[in-house]
Amino acid sequence: FILRRINTLNAEHLPPKLVQVVCCNLTEIQQNMYQHLCNSKAMQHVLDGKQVNCLGSIQMLMKLCNHPSLVVNDDSSSSLGQSGRGGRNKKK
Repeated sequence: FILRRINTLNAEHLPPKLVQVVCCNLTEIQQNMYQHLCNSKAMQHVLDGKQVNCLGSIQMLMKLCNHPSLVVNDDSSSSLGQSGRGGRNKKK
């Protein structure tokens, strides 16, 4: 048996969602990783329209802008440019 709650039901018990957008400059490492990502084959396929699903690439850019460790594997090797994995961190 699975109990499913819809958003309207949950919204009755939660305060209104508050979104704050804070603009700041990227750090040097974020800028370098951003350039590397934009020049990768996977990103070029997205920009050329050869890849239909570009959501993963957009999410990768969002993660990078939040914090570089979100797109780097635990073994410190960059996952930028790898297709399919989406830059997810490995859980040990």
